[in-house]
Amino acid sequence: MANIIAGHLIISLLGNNILSTTTQIIPIIFSAQLILMLFETAVLVIQAYVFSILRTLYTREVA
Repeated sequence: MANIIAGHLIISLLGNNILSTTTQIIPIIFSAQLILMLFETAVLVIQAYVFSILRTLYTREVA
């Protein structure tokens, strides 16, 4: 959960700074946000996979 919150916080901080920067830095900030969103998606997929595996192991253990 901390990874998701930290990722969202960094993306929002970069988004807030885009209004006060020069036009040369805007593509760099946009690229950084895109990369962070890809990492967020990877974290989401990994966490869903781990949750599914743990749920499957738990249901096999209980049943």
